[in-house]
Amino acid sequence: MSTAQRTFLVAVLTCFVGVAAGLRLNMSYDLAAFLPPPTTAAQTLLTQRLGQGPGAQLIFVEIPGVGNEQVAELAATLRSHSHIRRVLPEEQTLNPSAIPAVVWQHRWVLGDLPNSPEGWQTVLEQRTDDLMFAADDDTLALIAADPALLSISAISRFAAGAQMPNFNRDDRHYLLVETALPGYELNQQTELIGHIRSILAPYPGAALLGSPVYAVDLQDDVRNEATLFSLLAGVALLLLMIYRFRSAYRVLGVALPLAAGGVAGLLTLTLVFSEVHGITLAFGFTLMGVAIDYPLHLYTHAEPGNVSERRTIWKVLRLGIASTLLAYGAFIFSGTPGLQQLGVFAFTGIVVAVLVAAWITPTWQSSAPPKEATTHTQTLRFWPPLTVLAVAVALLASNPIFNDNLASLTPVDPQLLQRDAALRRDLGVADIRYLLSVHADSQQAALEATEQTLLALTPLLESGVLSGVQSISQILPSLRTQQSRQAHLQTNGLEHFAAALSNSLLNPAAFKSFEQALLSQSDAPDLLELEELRNDPQLGSVVDTLLFEDGHAWVSLIFLHGLLDPAAVTELSAQIPAAELVDLKHTSEQMVANYRGNLLGVLAIAGVLIGIGLSSQMAARRVIWLLANTTAAVACAAAGSTLWQGGLSLFDLMALTLVAGLGLDYALFYARERHAGENQATASAVMLCALSSLIVFGILSLSSIPVLHGIGTTVSIGVATAYLLARWGRYANTDH
Repeated sequence: MSTAQRTFLVAVLTCFVGVAAGLRLNMSYDLAAFLPPPTTAAQTLLTQRLGQGPGAQLIFVEIPGVGNEQVAELAATLRSHSHIRRVLPEEQTLNPSAIPAVVWQHRWVLGDLPNSPEGWQTVLEQRTDDLMFAADDDTLALIAADPALLSISAISRFAAGAQMPNFNRDDRHYLLVETALPGYELNQQTELIGHIRSILAPYPGAALLGSPVYAVDLQDDVRNEATLFSLLAGVALLLLMIYRFRSAYRVLGVALPLAAGGVAGLLTLTLVFSEVHGITLAFGFTLMGVAIDYPLHLYTHAEPGNVSERRTIWKVLRLGIASTLLAYGAFIFSGTPGLQQLGVFAFTGIVVAVLVAAWITPTWQSSAPPKEATTHTQTLRFWPPLTVLAVAVALLASNPIFNDNLASLTPVDPQLLQRDAALRRDLGVADIRYLLSVHADSQQAALEATEQTLLALTPLLESGVLSGVQSISQILPSLRTQQSRQAHLQTNGLEHFAAALSNSLLNPAAFKSFEQALLSQSDAPDLLELEELRNDPQLGSVVDTLLFEDGHAWVSLIFLHGLLDPAAVTELSAQIPAAELVDLKHTSEQMVANYRGNLLGVLAIAGVLIGIGLSSQMAARRVIWLLANTTAAVACAAAGSTLWQGGLSLFDLMALTLVAGLGLDYALFYARERHAGENQATASAVMLCALSSLIVFGILSLSSIPVLHGIGTTVSIGVATAYLLARWGRYANTDH
């Protein structure tokens, strides 16, 4: 089969595979795919429970320059959508219909009724005062059916610290929208966000914030930027290849391996993973900056006038390919789905690109080299990489090297996250850092332990060390507590109420419904169960977060609001063995640090294997020079990234791996023994490879997504350093 026929066949297969991959492609934008895998109960709690909890269902609406009536109309319009559960602020009325049905039905066991006529007398005096200020029909109906306001008290305790009444500041109004959609339902979230934005269209300057908004916008940004940057990088590389080769056939020969590798990597992802993350595709086009090296070397060294032989070029290429595959293979074993996808994509794409390049490039064999082109070994310069390495290490030593903040892994703009956090504080949406995790063998044991823990927290609440708590026991008492309250109803609850009512100014006839309900509850006890709360549309998501079964144990969470002294709670939790204080910030940082250590270990193993492979193919001096150049380039890129971003994230480790692979490729070609007539071809090929990588990653550094911008910047610094070190640190007595 001729070279032209092979090229045509590969082009047809590439189109076919591309269509197949496109039909199977199912995109995902869940940022959890790039989070480190949890290894402890606290880390699992952070990533799997709290990450998809009620906080992922809140949307903040900012509306500048409007009046209260317009805001009220807007809130009413939003409430009419089927996927919106609640819009705050809402009119606070004492209305039984505004209380969750499950709370109203079981109000008798959610709090303690007065246990004496005197206690009831105090309660009825308070209700008399309430009626003096608000004697509307709704208030009358609520007091008549629940004079002790057990239902209102239960809801107030359960929502303690979750909301502030002031949603207006300066000339801006805010609405807090709680959706009925889980965070992973991105398609429905997209539809809902679009609906809200269409409603806000008449309001100039209106803005949306919150996790659902960021997820929806991120998928659009990733999709748009992946398309734009792929197009820009493709056009830029095409122009570079046309300028360099001035041959349509050779340009096609360089481009086809890249296209084949890209679609093969994408098809493999669709076969291995049920969903492909958008960041994987956005980063995937940078494969061009790596895989393009192989056809570039083959075509450049095959040009007339060069004395290279195909087998000598492949000998060097094989070392670079094997080293790059080892580095990318480390990500396949990373344990994080997002990085695993990147590893699979890159590994498959490079293998296919290499095979296609080898199959479609023309076979050549040089003529016998002229006498003056004899092979000779020359001295390598060690001082350039050692100097760069020393400077980079000094910079790294003077600044924090790693950034363990979990928020740094999200592609959302840090300034937007800071604005989000400030808005949550202003609107009273709890930004939980500390919580108590209560573990027990059964559901009832967990509820009883939670009640004991809340009782122990009372001194901290009274002293102001703790501003508020939220726990399941505030809305679901233990069976023992419910039965105790039920027993009180059956003994003398009604008698005490009747005695107090006879001495009050209130009309006894108005409380007939309360007395009948009290008698009915005494005769046929109706205790509250967990499933009833889970099925409630208003309370279900919060209840599932606060109490759940984890394997063979039950876990109850107590959120601690405004904790000023964690040591006081630590001392308290030591007295209650079932309760454990969890610092979510420390947990997240420890998770990142542990995972980074594991990933560095895998990369270190890959580095050792690369060193062993190089040592088996060349002299020790050359191996040391290669590794020194590569290490210096990586250190320089790391120092630049640290200064630029304030520390290395897990994504930066991926970028540094790319730097190592590319830098090793450049140094390999300059370190090999070659004829003097090959110097120009080698210099031209390596410069072209470095320039193509700089173009691709330089374009990536223009991304508005911080993660992609950081990767592009880091790799660009590393590629430039690696090329300069290989170019001028190679031989002491050569002109090239």
